[in-house]
This record gives sequence, C-alpha cells and structure tokens, in this order.
Amino acid sequence: MEKSKTILVVDDEPNLVLFFKDFFRRDNCNVLYLEDPKKAVLTANTVHPDLLIMDPRLPKIDPTDVLQKIREKTPEIKTIILSTHLAELRQKIEEFNAQAILEKPVRFEELERWILKLLASPSRTRPEMRILFVDDEKEIVEAISDTYREYGFLIDTASSGEEGLEKSKTKPYDILITDISMGDMSGYDMIKKMRLESKYKPRVMAVFSAHLTSALKAKYHALGVLHFLDKPVRLEDMLHWLESQSAEIMKEK
Repeated sequence: MEKSKTILVVDDEPNLVLFFKDFFRRDNCNVLYLEDPKKAVLTANTVHPDLLIMDPRLPKIDPTDVLQKIREKTPEIKTIILSTHLAELRQKIEEFNAQAILEKPVRFEELERWILKLLASPSRTRPEMRILFVDDEKEIVEAISDTYREYGFLIDTASSGEEGLEKSKTKPYDILITDISMGDMSGYDMIKKMRLESKYKPRVMAVFSAHLTSALKAKYHALGVLHFLDKPVRLEDMLHWLESQSAEIMKEK
C-alpha cells in the first residue's frame, strides 16, 4: 500500500481549512493545519511533511527564517507560497526557493493542480547526475527538458547530432539519450564520433526510434548502446527508465 503523504499548512485563512478537509478526505493524504509558525517548525521537525503550504505574511514572523528552520530537518520538502502581497515578495522569491507562488484569493483548482503535481513527483534533491538529450524535433526537446528539470535531473539538450557531439566534448555525461534519425547526422554517426573524438564517454547510452528492428539494435549494440526506447516518446515511461538508471549509476560513483 502506498505511503500516505503529509501536507503541512501554515495559514490563518478559514477557507483553506474547508478546502483541505473536503478534498483530501478522499485522498491518501494527512493534512496538518497550523496558524502558529513556531508550532509549524516543531511539527515539521517531528513528522517530516512532504509538502509545505505557507502564507509568509503571517503576523510576527520572518518567513525566510521559518522556512530555513523547517528545511534544516527536511531539506527535500516541496513548498507552495500563498500571499495577497506578491508584488512585495518578489525580491524574496529566490530565498523562499518555492516550487509555486500563488496569489490570494487562491483559485482552488490551481492550488489542487499544484498539490497533486508536487506530491506525485519525486524529490528534487538528487545526487548530481547529468543527462544529454539529442533530438531535432523542437517540441520533444522542450517537453523532455522541462519535465526532467522539474523532476530534479540535470539535463542539457541538443537539436542536432553535430550539436550533441560538440556538447559531449565539453563535459562528462552520465546518460546520453538520442534519436536515431536526424537531419545533419544520425544518432549512429554521432555516437561513433563521440567514441573517437570525445574525451568523455557517457556511462549509459539509449536511442529511440519508431522503427527499432533487430538489425538496427545490433548495429547500435556494437557501439555500446544497451537501451532502446520506442517512439512516440511517453514521458512517464522515460522517467521510470531514468529513475532505474540513475539508481544504478549512483551505485558506481
């Protein structure tokens, strides 16, 4: 059975209480609702919540200090900031290091969307591991890049085989993921040149295509490619694959 998620809400807004009681009664979540930030720090240090939702303009508090104290014990906690004074908070946004900052009065459908999104995603706190993703389809590159970064991966992208080859010469990558068919240089030629010209060699290499035949796999396998992914790309499948590979790679580091 999946472990229950815990949400800590630090706010003095009565409507939020009703929202959480109504929505999360039917979900696998525990919600702790506090108005006193000092109690919130003590509670967070005890229960280690998965998500913190906080109004930083509560009376007599230093929001940055409260967040820092909570993160000392729970550094991976995700945070949503709610406030009626966003304009005044803009300079402090980087200090809050929040995943979402929403203006009050809160649109509950937007708050719900962010809560579900953050609770469903893995922790952003990961050992450093770098990915190079190469594809000449702009939409795929943007979708993959945004999604991976949101899940805490360090990712560089290239929109051609030539660009991917040049980037591979500048820094080491743990994982290379590339399309097979690209206009200027195929995935095969790019990997072959990487092996000959690049100082750094990716630990794990994967290619994806809509036409992965046995002969094609054998050709890439000879270059050290052990992983093959089908096109069209399903982000969820690729994320699961990345999680499994990252665990193995970090064992070797």
